[in-house]
Amino acid sequence: MSGGNADLRPERATSWSATLVLHPPALRGAQLEISYFDTRYRDRIVTPIDRASQALSNPIYADYVTLNPTAAQVAARVTASPSFVNASGAAYNPATIVAIADASNVNAGKQRIHGVDALARYHFQIGDADQSIDLSANATYLTSKQQITPTLPVTTLAGTVFNPPHVRARSSASWRDGAFTLTSTLSYIGSVMDTRAAPSRRIGSMAPLDLTVRYNTKGPDTSRGFDVALSLQNMFNDTPASIAGIFFEAPYDSTNYSPVGRYVSLSIAKSW
Repeated sequence: MSGGNADLRPERATSWSATLVLHPPALRGAQLEISYFDTRYRDRIVTPIDRASQALSNPIYADYVTLNPTAAQVAARVTASPSFVNASGAAYNPATIVAIADASNVNAGKQRIHGVDALARYHFQIGDADQSIDLSANATYLTSKQQITPTLPVTTLAGTVFNPPHVRARSSASWRDGAFTLTSTLSYIGSVMDTRAAPSRRIGSMAPLDLTVRYNTKGPDTSRGFDVALSLQNMFNDTPASIAGIFFEAPYDSTNYSPVGRYVSLSIAKSW
């Protein structure tokens, strides 16, 4: 069973953050920034069984599993469900049901998310006034854990499959010469662990590289006001690692990684 729950309560959270920003006098045009953030949720709405393959074997899910249900219990669950999917590959037979796993949304007892953000920027002129370079880089390190009820253990979220990775980063470099701009962007999505089955398996990171060339003319004349951009996204055709899953699920971590490979786009705009 999965989906909504009429007994859910509103989520509540307490958050705080601290940020330090530096503009080094010796490096004009530079900015350094570092932040710490901490969010503590109460009654966070979550799925209590996030590892379907462990529903019957992992004792932390015991409160949400009914073993050897009666025919009346099975019929009541099927009747109450707005939709029913038979994923067994065989004809539905209530007599063969050995357990009911209720993964309907619940309010978790506690969930904490905290981490560090870092940002660096640098802008400087080269040659004449129409030429400049912009550099930037930012990264986040994230940790998150939750405890659904006081009697259940604390579980790690960040760094596991279908949850945010510990590390994300993005860097870019841009060169402008008059109406022309060349920009490259490298994104990094860290690896995660697939802990749904033993032994755990590491799902590799992704680092797609994008390039964009832009020509932009400004002014009221009809010969001006054009913006032309040619982009090459995911230049090296980086793709997410395959993972095991149920037949109707995507065979990759769709929460974190994009399946879109290399592609080229061209846009032309005119303003008056």
